[in-house]
Amino acid sequence: MNKQKTIVFGGAFNPPTIAHEDILKECVDYAGRLGADVWLMPSNSRSDKRILVSLNRRIKYINAMIQDVDNMSVNIEINKHELQKQGLIKTIDTVMEFERLHPDRDFEWVFGSDSTQTMGDWEGGDWLLNNLKTLIVMRPGSDINPQLRYVRKIYVQERDISSTELRRRIECGEAFEDMVGGAVRQVLNKNTPPF
Repeated sequence: MNKQKTIVFGGAFNPPTIAHEDILKECVDYAGRLGADVWLMPSNSRSDKRILVSLNRRIKYINAMIQDVDNMSVNIEINKHELQKQGLIKTIDTVMEFERLHPDRDFEWVFGSDSTQTMGDWEGGDWLLNNLKTLIVMRPGSDINPQLRYVRKIYVQERDISSTELRRRIECGEAFEDMVGGAVRQVLNKNTPPF
């Protein structure tokens, strides 16, 4: 049985910037060549990242980002799997649950090259390094962990932009329009902090 290829791009997307859109565009381009789907998976709060914005607002942000990107007839969906979980979420748990819940799909997971450096230290890290199919966003000055077995690379324009800086600008009343796409800007203009 041929499995449906699916690219999983996870992140806080709080809010999504044009840097996120750049990655999504590359994922869509790659998916289009394979006949794959793209799933955007907003992460829940983690030990290193607390997310205070409501679920509904985050979904609005992500839908707006999807509007800002030409989907090139690629199916792009929001997957709420991690948002519906309680407690600390580990990558290995999500990967194993996706394998169990979607046996008809062949997943590739999007990571920044910088994050692969510590992957061996994560719970289940050895298994991830040896088995996880990855689509790696190359970051300046950061190599891919040489132990990672299944790697495809994508390259995006280097931008000194982060959601943290975007939130800071909005909270301080500073201009932020250059950091986001048009549909995301409209959502942000209609909604005020807190994030």
